[in-house]
Amino acid sequence: MAISTPNDAINRILAALGLEKVRSLKINAGVNRPVTIVTEQYVTERQLDDLATALETKEWVLVPKECP
Repeated sequence: MAISTPNDAINRILAALGLEKVRSLKINAGVNRPVTIVTEQYVTERQLDDLATALETKEWVLVPKECP
């Protein structure tokens, strides 16, 4: 189990990525692979509203997840 003390750099990374209320963050940067970011976060009211709008208007695209 990794333990991290509060760090301003982490907050700067989250702000740069436009992420709010993140519970966990994993950045994958493999050689010759695209960088991927996986987060677990609390959803904001605006995000829920945006999701509901997108689902109602069917303006969305499913993207398959690449399996290792």
